[in-house]
Amino acid sequence: AAAVPIALGPGGPMALLAAAPLLLLWLAAPAAAWRASTPTPEPDSGVTPADVAVMRRVARLTWRFFLTFVTPEDHYLAPDNYQEDPKGEVAHRTSPTNMGLQLLSYVSAYDLGYLTVSMFVESVSRTLTTLTGMERFRGHFYNWYDTRTLQPLRPTYVSTVDSGNLAGHLVALRMAMLEISERPLLNAATFDGIADTVRLALEDLQAARSSSGGNGGLVEVRT
Repeated sequence: AAAVPIALGPGGPMALLAAAPLLLLWLAAPAAAWRASTPTPEPDSGVTPADVAVMRRVARLTWRFFLTFVTPEDHYLAPDNYQEDPKGEVAHRTSPTNMGLQLLSYVSAYDLGYLTVSMFVESVSRTLTTLTGMERFRGHFYNWYDTRTLQPLRPTYVSTVDSGNLAGHLVALRMAMLEISERPLLNAATFDGIADTVRLALEDLQAARSSSGGNGGLVEVRT
């Protein structure tokens, strides 16, 4: 219909030839829209069940850090790091970035089945309660705090990078909590988390038994 007035216009067939590319694109538009709206299949990630098992083992070992070092003595704030060698030192300090990542670690632990809903809420509440009572500068957290005294470490300063990190982590935490509130209390991830914990406990038990010469002595297994 659009081609008819163009062909009958002043330019005649030459005008129609000049308009041909636009007319062809117009005719192809429905097909292009259909193709763009077609869902694309998920690409094969190449991740095997064995890869998943290794990653879950690493995740469960990483979660053990928070189980061990997030304590009442440190006001439920994870230390910056733990240096195993040479004598096992805990860095009793934290930053806004560390605080935000700690809160997201609770989300990851819940997603992997290491925390129940009640445990998740309790962990988040304890850490947020600590944060609300800490000294700040114009609403911003200082860059470093002593986790045992909650006092800012000298020299005190505010980092825009760390403040931005914490703000982004809090937004992510809010969205995660809204999603968690709509999930069932018990799901498949819970059983996967229990399986990860049992496997790690058995590994520790086997390692302890091997190191003690298999004498059947009692050992402590931290999971």
